[in-house]
Amino acid sequence: MLDMLVKLNMNVIVAHLNHQLRDTAVRDADFVRMLAERYSLECISGKIDVRGSIEESGEGVEEAARNARYKFLFRIAEEKKAAAVLTAHQADDQVETILLNILRGSGLKGLAGMQPCSISAYHAEIPLIRPLLDCSREEILEYCSQENLGYMTDETNVDTTYRRNSIRLELIPNLQTYNPQIKKTLLRMGKILKTDKDFMDGYINAIIKSSGITLKDHYAEMDIHAFIQQPLAVRRVLVKYILGKCFPDEDSLGFSQYEDACRFVAREIKSTGMQLNDHIALRLERDQVVFMRTEAMLQPSTDWPSIGQMVHVKAGAGEIELGLGWKAILTLHPVEEIGRTYLENPDPYRVYLDEDSLEGELEIRKWQAGDRFQPLGMDGKSIKLSDFWTNKKVPGRAKQHWPLFLDACDVIWIPGFQPSERSKITAKTRRILIIHVYRQ
Repeated sequence: MLDMLVKLNMNVIVAHLNHQLRDTAVRDADFVRMLAERYSLECISGKIDVRGSIEESGEGVEEAARNARYKFLFRIAEEKKAAAVLTAHQADDQVETILLNILRGSGLKGLAGMQPCSISAYHAEIPLIRPLLDCSREEILEYCSQENLGYMTDETNVDTTYRRNSIRLELIPNLQTYNPQIKKTLLRMGKILKTDKDFMDGYINAIIKSSGITLKDHYAEMDIHAFIQQPLAVRRVLVKYILGKCFPDEDSLGFSQYEDACRFVAREIKSTGMQLNDHIALRLERDQVVFMRTEAMLQPSTDWPSIGQMVHVKAGAGEIELGLGWKAILTLHPVEEIGRTYLENPDPYRVYLDEDSLEGELEIRKWQAGDRFQPLGMDGKSIKLSDFWTNKKVPGRAKQHWPLFLDACDVIWIPGFQPSERSKITAKTRRILIIHVYRQ
């Protein structure tokens, strides 16, 4: 591949990572460096103790080596502002990959095999290109012979304790006794399924645009009703796409997790929350399901009013800092100045209260177990604040940091909702307290 790239006058940087898994690895690194010198190319080498990293990550040797290699290559590509990362995977590698995925019980993406050009989990923008994917091992060796090119052979390629080696040396020869053209058959299957995958990808992207699905780093929102309307096959691909897009570093997710997520979003699992693995959680929030990092469930969000520490203030205290950029302004006005403006208030984060009905200094804090509220419009009835949250379908992670306004007696207002019955404006009101909660 390097020889052809040079002959095509491509601007190439050579990169090599020593996994330190065998004694002869230094020999390979030296060969790569000399090859780069032969073509007058920049060569960047690195090394990593893969076996040592396995103890921390729990990955297998092959998986750990692959992840380390790609992270290294894409880091160099980013530093050098490279247009792409190129690897020399060829058709025989593709056959082995497809068989590996069959044995794992893979879906459409795995059965389609590696793609000539793709955006990988290792970088969101720099593509991974495999220019030799349609070339067989025999064709490459013939090219090396014709061009008098030297190459190195990894002696561990004959060690069948590695799954890929076992497939190449044992499974494929066995399959060839049933179908001598098994390699071509599998490659043809991969190309057929790639067209199916491309169609499904386009369909999924159209659904995401039309259904208002939100995709961010480590976060996604999906409308339940739009999801339920889709066929089961589309649901599965959609959930897998969302998890892969928003949580690219979670490569250990399997069929059971995808199925659980599908059933949760479709409300076949009736709970309001689900732990998909150690790091990903699903939450039911109104008519949507939110995918998020587990640790984010208890963290405040700028999407809703938020308060950090408890604050004690006096009516008319002016501007008060709440938290995460949220503020409150408290101003006092004679009733004549306000008139009937309070009856036409379109802002749920602005409230007009009877200041004379309030007892003592005001307190702004998060909700606590046992808090009760007497919402305006319920004929003076009091309910648990936890029930009020549920009735209003306030997300659990939002209410943890939602500010409450209280006087010495009880809750007088929850921003975004009606005030308490006790603090409403009446014909006897003389002074009006206006509270406006907003975020800059």
